[in-house]
Amino acid sequence: MRIFCLWVFLAVSIKGNSQAYSFAQVPFSPRLLTGTLIPLVDDAVSGVVPIGFTFCFWGNEYSQAYVGSNGWVGFTAGQPIAFTPFAIPTTNPFIPRNCIMGAFHDMNPGIAGAPPTPTQYVYYRTEGIAPFRRFVVSWANVPMYQCIALRAQQQIVLHETSNVIENTIYFKPICAAWVNGRAIQGLHNANATQAIVIPGRNATTWSVTANNPETYIYVPFECCNLHGDIFGN
Repeated sequence: MRIFCLWVFLAVSIKGNSQAYSFAQVPFSPRLLTGTLIPLVDDAVSGVVPIGFTFCFWGNEYSQAYVGSNGWVGFTAGQPIAFTPFAIPTTNPFIPRNCIMGAFHDMNPGIAGAPPTPTQYVYYRTEGIAPFRRFVVSWANVPMYQCIALRAQQQIVLHETSNVIENTIYFKPICAAWVNGRAIQGLHNANATQAIVIPGRNATTWSVTANNPETYIYVPFECCNLHGDIFGN
């Protein structure tokens, strides 16, 4: 899929102190939900995961990441095993920072189901050819906490060179049995002073159905100074 920087000008923009982002909904962009297994259980954070290239997030460069079982990718070690969303930005010590939430909600990949073996729901991989590689993290058909019959499927993709963040939600139910099904879709900076959130999705109750999957992108303003095609693939 090739999406041009025209999207930047159609997007809502928020400027940070060190880096600015635009975001926009783009045509649904499914990718393979496979890769190296991250054997996460309920309310867990992975060890260091190599990105495979240098990625710039909010003005800082990273070559490795951490994956939360509850749907976020972060760039700082020692993140909390968060499971209850609170509106961002927040200095609440139980909310991860320096991270991409897509969506951040309470899932439990430690429950057996489909696939039939526990902890086989979260994957990562690096694909493509430099300088347009992609780091892909997938939460595939993960049971919701306290609503294990309900499943969520989502993906976060980091793009080399452009530093674009692609976030696809294939389906996301509402588990009303836990904090009324609240969830967050957005970005949270390292010192918890700034956030970029998809409207209506900041620790609120919302859903995405399998019949209407969604893809959003977050684009740093520097993107258009690099090349015309923000995905490069």
